[in-house]
Amino acid sequence: MNAVTRAELAQIEAPTVKFSLNGKQVEGRANETVLQVADREGVEIPRLCYKPGLDTAGNCRCCMVEIKGERTLAPSCCRTPTAGMEVTTDSPLRRRWCWSCCRPTCRKRSTPATTSWTNGPRS
Repeated sequence: MNAVTRAELAQIEAPTVKFSLNGKQVEGRANETVLQVADREGVEIPRLCYKPGLDTAGNCRCCMVEIKGERTLAPSCCRTPTAGMEVTTDSPLRRRWCWSCCRPTCRKRSTPATTSWTNGPRS
């Protein structure tokens, strides 16, 4: 069957919006997230709970970005772009957030495991 689903049709028919990502003008569909546009543009945004194809929950808060005119950071995995939006992924506020919340989690995850599943405890 070559039928187009409603979700695919909505993706095709979504209007494009132009916005700023780290000072660079980018274009994205109105129904895709800031994180998806950043991935396509080669801008790295850390994430823990986001996985393509699954519903976005925004629980981990590692993908937070600063949006000009808003008083708090926003999770880029849940936020869709709007025309003229100015998004910054490397602002001082975002770096402070990352160091206070995400870095301890990432450091714990990046340390070697104390147990190997195949060989038992490591010495």
